[in-house]
Amino acid sequence: MKKPATWRVSLAAACSLLVSCASEPVAPPTTTEFRPAPRSTLVSSRDLSFVVAQWHRGAELTTVLARQQATAAPHPVARLVQVRQGPELQVAVQRLSESGSVGGGADHEIAALEQLYVLVLRQEPQARYCLSSGRWPCNAARDGVSHAQVLQTLAEVRERAAARALAAVPWRVIEMKGSPVRSGDADVVGVRATGHQGPLEDVAIYFNRPPHSLCVARTRADGVASCRLQDQHGDEDEHAHARPVVATFPGDVRMDRVLLPTTYVLPGKP
Repeated sequence: MKKPATWRVSLAAACSLLVSCASEPVAPPTTTEFRPAPRSTLVSSRDLSFVVAQWHRGAELTTVLARQQATAAPHPVARLVQVRQGPELQVAVQRLSESGSVGGGADHEIAALEQLYVLVLRQEPQARYCLSSGRWPCNAARDGVSHAQVLQTLAEVRERAAARALAAVPWRVIEMKGSPVRSGDADVVGVRATGHQGPLEDVAIYFNRPPHSLCVARTRADGVASCRLQDQHGDEDEHAHARPVVATFPGDVRMDRVLLPTTYVLPGKP
């Protein structure tokens, strides 16, 4: 029987999905609609299906990631809560306590962590993040780290889970740092990318400065990639240079290893 594209659950069911309504500051709406989670080659298991649901309540946007098995109710494995405090977006990422304990053992936990990495990767790179496991969410306002840092932490958790599996493909974290650019042009940007074996050579790095200035460059032997941002609409003003630039490494997935996609935020220039 073909599974539907969406699933709806009642308020009571949604409360039970979120572990304990008594401990939740935000209850889901009367009906919650789950849709297929974003597909990615980072998710190694093709036998497990994941779904996501979102709802707004006041200033908060809640996203639930759940595992879907046949016609059973979606089983949540993680929750993201976004809230904007002034100009800063804060995101609390919470792995729910059952994420690695209900059937399937390490294989299910690994798949859930991989799908969570994909979900977090798609969030705002300039936000502040925190990560917790279990019943209680973390405090991004107090303990917030960068997008790249929370992705690295998720990768480390996944690698610990993968150590208990027989055939898990190793994940390799890529780190980017700002690289000094010898140019008086404020539109010229650069980063240095390194992996566990040193500088990353001949990989593409994508640069984006909102609203629509872009460029792409490949890393040299020393891991440095630099290029000049081009305004795609031709209407950028002189104040745009003060805006941060997001550098993105899109990842490299192979049969024997994965170089993880990640981001790095370059501060704006005066």
